[in-house]
Amino acid sequence: MIETLLLIIFLILVIFKIMGDIYLFQIKEYRSDRIAASIHDVGFVQTFITFKKMPAKTLRNALTLLFSIGLLLFYCVVVTPFKILLFLSVLLFPFIAFAIVYISVLISGIMAGIKRALIINKAQKLLSRSKTTVIGITGSYGKTTTKEYLFHILSQKYRVAKTDENMNTDVGVALSVIKNLKEDTQYFIAEMGAYRKGEIKKICNLIHPTYAILTAFGNQHVDLFGSKNNLIAAKKELLLSLPSTGKAYINLDTVDKASVSEDINAQKYFFSNDNVLPFKLDLDDEIIKPNLISCFTLAIDLGMNKQEIIQAIASLKTLNNRLALKPGINKSTVINNSYNTSVESFIHSIELLQKINKKKKYIISRGIIELGYEKQKSYERILHVLAKSDVSLFTTDEDFIKPSISNVHYFKNESILSSTILKMVGENSVVLFEGKYDKKVITSVLLI
Repeated sequence: MIETLLLIIFLILVIFKIMGDIYLFQIKEYRSDRIAASIHDVGFVQTFITFKKMPAKTLRNALTLLFSIGLLLFYCVVVTPFKILLFLSVLLFPFIAFAIVYISVLISGIMAGIKRALIINKAQKLLSRSKTTVIGITGSYGKTTTKEYLFHILSQKYRVAKTDENMNTDVGVALSVIKNLKEDTQYFIAEMGAYRKGEIKKICNLIHPTYAILTAFGNQHVDLFGSKNNLIAAKKELLLSLPSTGKAYINLDTVDKASVSEDINAQKYFFSNDNVLPFKLDLDDEIIKPNLISCFTLAIDLGMNKQEIIQAIASLKTLNNRLALKPGINKSTVINNSYNTSVESFIHSIELLQKINKKKKYIISRGIIELGYEKQKSYERILHVLAKSDVSLFTTDEDFIKPSISNVHYFKNESILSSTILKMVGENSVVLFEGKYDKKVITSVLLI
């Protein structure tokens, strides 16, 4: 009787935890290195003990769940005859669930790898038959914004395609090629991301870029790369892949010239965020002007004239989820910057809030992940700007807490934070979501 009760309790706990762990692997792209970085960021207990959310309904998650249930049943068959093992299993259920999911992710990864190879092969064939010129964009931050700006500008004159949203892995780029590349496409713009050396090189072997934009270097995901030098070397793989007839547009604000230009065969154009665009436009604050510099120069090199580019930039609209001001509940204002954040993005958001004529200004954030040993220094930069502002930071990341800074408000969980915000917002308040956040919460604050 006791054995049956223990077994039932164990099964309920483990199945519940398996679902949460599958979600954890899903948001970390099924990568063990990102899981390790999560442990470093939020701690052992937060990663292994707490329940996250239900996983998305995808084939990879379904396969992982199927294998997990199979492994769980096998485990139960083994331990059920031994009361002490069954008792210990109940106590250790979070770790048993994680181990089961981890093994299942490895098994499902074999099938995912086969599917990935087929997708990449199909994209390679499409590109090999196309006369499309490929433009690659990478960097620690500013990739997506630069891609969208460039796409908008070039589309005024040419037939242009691009990678969708944040699909910047090898398979993500391949899927975008399959979906968006047409027979008459003249330029394909590919955003490229990486978490370790060699990943951008794989993408370049797929698309063979002729032009490249290197946006800027920060410390995002430096914990995964191991060092800033490794991060720079990984992004530089795009520049090394260019032919001698190609051209690289390199931002020197966050990196020294020698480290990124050595051994590059292509032509090089160096720029800085201090550069002034060769024209004057009355742009909204939401339009990030520095990201236009490389786009302008590349568009000129591709044959657009100054007037065409000016007209294109003048019609540039704020990107979806990029500092867009929207009406919120109780006549409040909501700025939905719910995408991957960075130190620079965080500071820019604080400065933007400062310009808005509202008495109550809130920035909501989970914090910045995978900063590794640079997290403390990075947060100090943010807090230095925040302390001089009238913006209040609401966060679930306790590393933001500093006794000397009164406008930081820490919450133990997002549920408490979210309910607090819903009670506080009104006509004279603005709320900015910085970085990825629960879409349901954002939707509950937005009026539309």
